[in-house]
Amino acid sequence: SKLLLNLAAWEDGHERAFAAIRAALTNQEREPMAFDPEGETSIYLRAMADGHVFDVRVNPADKLTGKESAEDILRMAIGQEKDSIVFYTGLKEMISQKTGREKIEEIIKEEMSHIGFLNREIAALT
Repeated sequence: SKLLLNLAAWEDGHERAFAAIRAALTNQEREPMAFDPEGETSIYLRAMADGHVFDVRVNPADKLTGKESAEDILRMAIGQEKDSIVFYTGLKEMISQKTGREKIEEIIKEEMSHIGFLNREIAALT
């Protein structure tokens, strides 16, 4: 449980970082930086944020049956980290360097390190 609480704390830090980036944006900076005349990237990112990666309406505990092993839970966490990387990579393409691209790149690297950490934890179980 300590490991999962640490992971949650890391993710809370990412949420605060994104809130700070968003708060600092001007209206002009909120406009997408990538050429996307159909708005497909924005639609994709909104779908990811609203319903898959960051769906705050779903309690993660509801996805668990109580029969999962520690390895199962860690593998689920790895899946969430991978989904987050995909989302952040798309988001990174939508904003300029000035508005926080570097911070998003840092978060992507952190998510990648989380995957390595989780994989080491899985290896330690066996």
